[in-house]
Amino acid sequence: MRIAVDTAGGEFAPIAPIEGALQSLLHPEAPSEIILVSKRSVLFDYFKGHLPNKVSFVEAETFVPESISPLRGIRSLPNSTITVAHQLVRDGRADAVVSAGSTGAQLAAAVLILGKLRWVLKPALGAILPKKEKKGFLLDVGANPSVHSIHLVQFAAMGAVFVEQILQIHNPRVALLSNGTEAEKGTDAVKGAYHILQRSGKLNFVGSIEGNDILTDRADVVVTDGFTGNIFLKFAESLPSIIEGCDSSMLQSLEPTQYGGVPILGVRGVSVVCHGKSNASAFTSAILEAVRVSKLSLPKRMEKLAARLRWQRFMPHRNEGD
Repeated sequence: MRIAVDTAGGEFAPIAPIEGALQSLLHPEAPSEIILVSKRSVLFDYFKGHLPNKVSFVEAETFVPESISPLRGIRSLPNSTITVAHQLVRDGRADAVVSAGSTGAQLAAAVLILGKLRWVLKPALGAILPKKEKKGFLLDVGANPSVHSIHLVQFAAMGAVFVEQILQIHNPRVALLSNGTEAEKGTDAVKGAYHILQRSGKLNFVGSIEGNDILTDRADVVVTDGFTGNIFLKFAESLPSIIEGCDSSMLQSLEPTQYGGVPILGVRGVSVVCHGKSNASAFTSAILEAVRVSKLSLPKRMEKLAARLRWQRFMPHRNEGD
């Protein structure tokens, strides 16, 4: 597997992505090749003109700054690292992208360059959550602040595929995040999704859960809108630093430096999003995650489930609804 690494992304760029990439090559499940997408001068300074074995280089002159809108950045900066990295996947020169840059820019690049899966209206971002006995998965955590019922249904399906394939949880339990467990509780989107999931029979839907059950064993996949999910995730990330003397491995695993990244779900390719504070170890984990996701052909599995659920019954036209 060939992994394109955006060396301009993250607070510790370019050192963290470069060193994380090199460390990944020492792992038993190492990628066959690392493609560093970077300014030539950056790599020349680091490697002194000699790239290691299994490492190649594709030049990109700039990056998309946080100060401009993601769509404008992708469209106006065609030679940015995140744009070039996604073009490598689109053109078959790489199997996946890994970046810790602007999440919005990465989402925009994934949608504009790779394209959405058939029948998927909105790609989503997820987060792997620690639990006492096993891990769980929460989505969306920031891609879609505003959603309709069908979007939540699609998130549920994509999350179920991710958890079954990546976390190895057979027939994962799927729940909606709401302000009560009853079917009539929640926003219109949540209530609508509840009834659709209940009728579909294609997922192991266990109903709605409240916020105090996100980290319990009530469900393996928790589905919500990106606004709510992002607030919860940022709150959870703050816990290890504000709880004095915390030595809980469960809480420590919420630290951005302790986990790698997760793929954007719902696009035609593998684009793994890392936390902006990712260190070299986090990049290594993200690259190995990209290898696993690519080998499992996760996007194709999600597209097949989309067809089985017959989402087209709820849509006037393919990929309409943004």
